[in-house]
Amino acid sequence: MKIEFVTIKRLKEYPTYQILEPLDTRFHSVYNALRFHYSQTQWKRKNLIDWLMDEDDKHTSGDYVDINKEHNKIVLYDEFDQYGDDRSSHTAHDLTQRFEMTVKNFAEIVYQWQQLQETPPDIILLVIDEHNHVALETDPLIIKAYQDAGYAFNVHTAQRGIQKYLCFERGLYNHFYSMLVYNVYSVLYRLSDFLIENSLEMIMLKMHKHTTMPRAFEPFFYYDRVRDIVYISCFEWQDYSKTILIPRIENIPSFVNNDNSCTMSYNNFLEILESWADFNQSGYDYFLLYRDEHDWIRLQGFICQDSMKLFLQEYQSNKNKCTI
Repeated sequence: MKIEFVTIKRLKEYPTYQILEPLDTRFHSVYNALRFHYSQTQWKRKNLIDWLMDEDDKHTSGDYVDINKEHNKIVLYDEFDQYGDDRSSHTAHDLTQRFEMTVKNFAEIVYQWQQLQETPPDIILLVIDEHNHVALETDPLIIKAYQDAGYAFNVHTAQRGIQKYLCFERGLYNHFYSMLVYNVYSVLYRLSDFLIENSLEMIMLKMHKHTTMPRAFEPFFYYDRVRDIVYISCFEWQDYSKTILIPRIENIPSFVNNDNSCTMSYNNFLEILESWADFNQSGYDYFLLYRDEHDWIRLQGFICQDSMKLFLQEYQSNKNKCTI
């Protein structure tokens, strides 16, 4: 059986724990759910055992985790990035940060965690197997066996799923708008704006030269032939007077970087153009723009919102399987 674990170590100086390995969405959401349960219990508030017993209560949340009852499953959403620079607010869950458990498994580990707090062990292993079954191991012999076998989660070798994504819906007059407000700072918007605001003929023209004076917030294309990197960025006002745009065309090579531009290889960009042309001819009303685990940007059309959400969930679920 393929398994991974992270180590929860009890600190002697403080009544708390420390995680010894970097976490992914699975471990982070489960651990924060357990922390939330402990906090609610300490403050004599409705904890997760109470919540599980309340059939009418379908949702609860704590610091960095959102917990839901969905179709006889417990669904956890890792909300850690909600407090980072990549998200300002949100209207829907990020489906790439989703982790599912059976109700039975979730109840088991919550109850076990509560029991462990009565006599806290120094080391607890939070274990997830290939079927996303979660366990808490405290037996020293099992802990040593897992450690010797090299089952510790390694964030650097673990498979990654979709890194960033944007969802769009076609509105009136062929206007597209984003369905995910919390990704307003994503550089993928540079690429989506570039595609939506320009016809394919105009894009091909911009790939060779700039034909007009840039306007504010106009997306632009720059290709670094030496490094084979395409940059999609945007002209902006330099100051409140709105008289000077940055970057000046001659300064574009020194202006673009990974923070202010959407970057990809030239072949990746050509593939995006082909996918964009196919999408516009397909009649689909939804499209997904995402950067996959290989750092390759992809564009895919969908006939409805539900099929797009299902694609994201299944894609991410497959990538969350253990790979040891």
